[in-house]
Amino acid sequence: MSKHTTGIIRIIICTALLVLVFRAAPAPAESEDDPTISLVKTLIVREYKGVKIDADEYRVKPGDSLARILRERQIAKPGPLPANILNLIKFLNPDLENPNVILPDQVLILPVGPVDGLPEENFPEPAAETAEPEQAQPADTPQKEPAAAEAAKPEGSGPPPKIEVTEHVVQAGESLAQLLRNIGLPDSMIFNEYLELTLALNPHLKNPNIIYANQRIKLPMPGAWAESSLAAELKKQRAIALAAAPAPPITRTPDPTKLPRKEDKPAITVPTPQLPPANTLAVRTALGLVFSRIGERFISTGQHFLPLKSGGQITINTQAFPIIEMRNGLRLLLDLDRRLPEEMVALIRTNWSNYAIFRPSPGESLAVMLSRLFEMGRYYKMHTAGTVWTLHRDVDVTLSADWIIWPTQEDWAAGKAVVITLPESRDQGTLPAVAAYLAKQGVKVIDFYPRGNLIGPDLVRETPDREIQIEELNPIDTKRFILDLLDLVGQKYEQDLNIPLVTNGGQDFNLTIQVPVYFARAGEKFVLSLQPLPESMTKLLTEHNFSLITRTKGEKPADFAARLLKELGIRFDKGLKIRASTRPSGRNLEVDFPGLLLDLGLRQVLLTPVAVPFELAGVLNKPNLKVVRYDISNPD
Repeated sequence: MSKHTTGIIRIIICTALLVLVFRAAPAPAESEDDPTISLVKTLIVREYKGVKIDADEYRVKPGDSLARILRERQIAKPGPLPANILNLIKFLNPDLENPNVILPDQVLILPVGPVDGLPEENFPEPAAETAEPEQAQPADTPQKEPAAAEAAKPEGSGPPPKIEVTEHVVQAGESLAQLLRNIGLPDSMIFNEYLELTLALNPHLKNPNIIYANQRIKLPMPGAWAESSLAAELKKQRAIALAAAPAPPITRTPDPTKLPRKEDKPAITVPTPQLPPANTLAVRTALGLVFSRIGERFISTGQHFLPLKSGGQITINTQAFPIIEMRNGLRLLLDLDRRLPEEMVALIRTNWSNYAIFRPSPGESLAVMLSRLFEMGRYYKMHTAGTVWTLHRDVDVTLSADWIIWPTQEDWAAGKAVVITLPESRDQGTLPAVAAYLAKQGVKVIDFYPRGNLIGPDLVRETPDREIQIEELNPIDTKRFILDLLDLVGQKYEQDLNIPLVTNGGQDFNLTIQVPVYFARAGEKFVLSLQPLPESMTKLLTEHNFSLITRTKGEKPADFAARLLKELGIRFDKGLKIRASTRPSGRNLEVDFPGLLLDLGLRQVLLTPVAVPFELAGVLNKPNLKVVRYDISNPD
């Protein structure tokens, strides 16, 4: 007996022992064809051109292509399949006549991971002007006319399929999935085919969960692509019908007689695609949108392998059990409908400390789920609704939301937070201008609308209805600033005025005092001085019914201006506060512009010392509001 044969026998014996161990404990009833859970895979060892190949069996699913499967297993890179890889696959699957055509339920022998040491090989020289070898088509792709051959190229090897498209300009609050629903596509097609196709048609879209207002995107219209999905389902059902009779155990290579033939015409109708329950699908989509916007990786396609310390492995279908891959290394496995067997849960918790399994309780709301997941995610710090946090910048923002999260200690020190709210309706969303300003400060705002699985706000700056005019004042000192303020409120005044206080008619003597600024208002006489006056002069002015307004030593210009406005009887507020949404105060954001807000009857004037940020200019664009920015060269 050769060493090679002995190695195969040892692997089969070890695998059988693992199977016995796993089957010893009772498990929940699972469908025999349920592809979402597998505890053990049989390893197949072959030698190819002097290289030992570890392989296993793979059952083709609707929509699969050979190139995509090999990429997911890290056997091949994006692009055309190399000749040495293609020849290896043909060696492992001698009955595979055409690698470009694979069918649902077909069983392939494929390497379990990257293959090192294969000699380089080249494709034979083409007889005609074909530049590259034919690429793999998705399973169940119908035969295409020559004119449509370009559409059969796999993703990453050419332009997207030639199908009818429509252009759409994104509106604030829209999501990609909702736009595809609007053109008549069911979720079964959106999440299986059309989402990927839309990304192929729009290379500028990096994340299907994030689109912005005013973006132009191309949407595929229902047609040939949809029919290919239906054809895949038909072939799958045909294969099930042909295999209805008891069949021998699956061998390493597929039996061509058990596969559906292209000339067969299915005589059954297409059943409703098998999807998770509506509530589970909605929750999965919601969690994917929220965590992807936070910056975590949401894995919901392909298979996830967890090798066991004692041998064997756990295989997770992430379409049924999504995984949130946190930036801190933690992975949250979502068992949303509580289908994971208890022994598998125990194995995962025993073998991997960086994995946590999330199982919601029946009837648990999305808000409760998010709270639990945020806690499980081990974020550095988190505030919940009602807890106020202020971001101190030139223009401060006071924040209170459903959750405010600082993922790391460094984020907390730098004031880089993630603000998450669940508005009850679209009109409760955060103003895009405020969200854009916060994004520039390192604060991310996420509004998730559970009704419709929509996410916002759009960070694109909206064009204001009218261009905002900001008046600039550049006084050289505090005196000039105060005079500019009097001009602003329409108060007439005189400077360096000589006021006679004591006189006998000009014959023998008189006493005249020169005051810095004088004005009269509502029958009252005012003297304004930026420096303290001698006590004797102050007494004389008071005795002659003058109201004296004097700046105290070290008083800030804004504080002195506030005292002056009070003496003038002009109503004002300290700064301008603008709410960023119509949500209740315990879950709202408020922008605080520093300065003085003057109420002049038919209009208001914001007198502020800071430059208005570009993103917030539109927030101040109100018909009855005038913005005046001042910068005093020498405030002392």
